[in-house]
Amino acid sequence: MQNLLLGNIPSHERLNLALPHYNLIDNLDKRFVTFGSCFASSVSRGLWRLGFDTYFSEEESFHYSANSIRQYFEQLSASEKDLERFTVPLEDGKFKSVATRYISEPGQSLVEFCSFLRQSNQEMKQRILKADFIVLTLGNATYQKLKSSGLTLCHGGGLPTNLYEVIKSPYEEVLSDLTECLHQLKSLNASCQVIITVSPQRYGWLMNANLSTGINEILDLDKTAATNWLLNSNIDKAKLRLAIDSMIESSAVDNMYYFPSFEIVMDELRDYEGFNHDVKDLMHVNMPNTPNFVINKFLNSFCDEKLREVLAYFRTTLDILIDIYPSRLKKMSNEQAKAYIEEKLPKISNYIDAVHCHKLAGYVLKGMMAAFPTYTKETVNHLKLANLEPFLIEPIKDKALRINALQSESICVLGNTAELDILCKMSELLSKNITRILTKDQNETFWGLPAIAIDNETTIEEDVVLVLDESLLRRLEQQGRLRAKVIIE
Repeated sequence: MQNLLLGNIPSHERLNLALPHYNLIDNLDKRFVTFGSCFASSVSRGLWRLGFDTYFSEEESFHYSANSIRQYFEQLSASEKDLERFTVPLEDGKFKSVATRYISEPGQSLVEFCSFLRQSNQEMKQRILKADFIVLTLGNATYQKLKSSGLTLCHGGGLPTNLYEVIKSPYEEVLSDLTECLHQLKSLNASCQVIITVSPQRYGWLMNANLSTGINEILDLDKTAATNWLLNSNIDKAKLRLAIDSMIESSAVDNMYYFPSFEIVMDELRDYEGFNHDVKDLMHVNMPNTPNFVINKFLNSFCDEKLREVLAYFRTTLDILIDIYPSRLKKMSNEQAKAYIEEKLPKISNYIDAVHCHKLAGYVLKGMMAAFPTYTKETVNHLKLANLEPFLIEPIKDKALRINALQSESICVLGNTAELDILCKMSELLSKNITRILTKDQNETFWGLPAIAIDNETTIEEDVVLVLDESLLRRLEQQGRLRAKVIIE
C-alpha cells in the first residue's frame, strides 16, 4: 500500500486487509458530500486537505443511524409549512429541528426558522445534485424517537430525556431505512457513486457513566438499567454490516460500494487502536492517526493509478508535514535549491494538467516562494510553465495589499500564527476595524487586540475574515457559522 494522504499514518506489520482497485477517482476536481457519524467528518477533512471539493456540515450531515439519515433526506423537499412538523419548541423559547442539529436564533419565529431550514435544504439538494460521490458512514442501529410525534431525533441535545425514547432497530428496519436512503439519494442524483462504510467508533446509548472521569467508571455500569454498552455497540455494527451486505448482493442500487472502515480498524489496526488515546472513553479512535490510516486505504482503493502516483509524489515532496516544508527548503544552498526547483516544477506543472492538483501544488509553490522566491519565479518564467504563474504572488504581500484596501469593514482574524506579527508590521492591519482574533485554545491579547479561544458557539458576523489558520476556517465552514462577506486567505 502506498502512502498517499498528507499527515501521520500509523504503520504495522501484522495483518493487511487487501482491497480491490476500483479506479473511480481520476482527478482532484471530484465533489464529495459525506453524511453520518463523526467518522464521516474525518473522511471529509482528509480529502479536503488534498484538494477535493468536500462537504460535511455538523448541523446537517451529522447522523448516527440509517433511520436518522432517511428522515433527513425525506424532509429535504418539504415546504416551509411542512417543516414545522420537523421542529419542537424548547423551554427557552427557541425551536429545535429534529432532522438536523439546528436550533433557532434568539427571537426568531417558527416561520422564520422554517424558512431558514428550507433554504438550507435547497442548498443541500444542490450539493447532492452536483456531487460525484456520496459517502454514508453508519454509526449504529439505535436512535432517539420523540414520544409525541414518532419522529426521529437527529440529536437529543437541548431536550429533556422524558420527551423521547431510545429505540434499538431490528435488522429488518435497518435494511428498510438504508434502502430508502439510497433510493432518495438516487432520486436527487442518479449518476452519483455511493460509498457506504461502517464507523469504527463505539456508542454507549444505554450506559450510566460519567465519561469525563475515565475508564474505570465507564466499566462500572448500572446493570439494572442497561445491558453492557459494548455488547450493544457490537450488535448494532453487525446489523449494519448485514444490511449493507444485503443491499450490495441484491444490486438494488447502481454504483454502490462498501468500504471496510470498521474492519480495518478492528482487525488491521487491532494492535494499535485502543479507543482511549485522546478521549479516555473506550469509544473514540486515535485522532488523527487512525482516520488517516483508513483514508489512506480509501485513496489506494478508489483512486486510479495516475492519481495514486501524483498523491504519492506530493506526500514524498512535502515530507508529510506541510508546515515545516519552507524551513526545510531554507537549509539548502543556492545551488541545491536551484537544481531542486528546476527538477520539481515541470513535473508539478504536468500533474496539474493531468489531475488538477492545484491545492497540492499550492503547498509546494508556497514553500518555494517563502524560501527562494527569485529562483522559483525565474524557473517558472524560463520554462514557460503558465499554469504555475498564479502561484507566484507572494501570499503575505497579497494579504497585505488586500488589507490595505479595506475601509471601515469589521475584521475577524482566524489564528495567531507568526504571520499575524508580520502583517501587523508590514500592513495597515492595526489601523483597520479589527474586532477580535480567534484562536484554537488561547484567551490572550496580541498587539492590544483580544484573542479568544474558538468554541462550538462561535459565530462570525464580521464583514471580513482574515485567515491565518485554515483549520479554523474549515471548522467554521463545517459548522455553518461563517457568515462573513469577504474571506482573505
